[in-house]
Amino acid sequence: MGVTKIRTKDPNDDKLMEICREETSSTCTRIKWTTHQDVDTIIPPDGTVAIVVDVRDIKAAIRIFAKQDDDYIDGVGTEAAGHLVVVPWQSSWFYHCTGTPRVGHVAGG
Repeated sequence: MGVTKIRTKDPNDDKLMEICREETSSTCTRIKWTTHQDVDTIIPPDGTVAIVVDVRDIKAAIRIFAKQDDDYIDGVGTEAAGHLVVVPWQSSWFYHCTGTPRVGHVAGG
């Protein structure tokens, strides 16, 4: 089972929010950026409607898993090098970091 992944080279938060609104049909209110550490396991805050993974300059990746059974769902990594990748988010997921990925959590309103 894969996830929707939208690649862009435009780092503008307003453009990223526009993509999030189009893909999630949600009112996206803000992006909170964090640079994670290698092997971090992250459960995005309640109300997260999308994440944005910045793999423009960094060799890093995230792997997405189901909370219920820890089954691997999909990931974003070096195949998207040079891009920011928007992933519409499900509250039943978490992600695991490899390297030091910069990830934005997009809050819905």
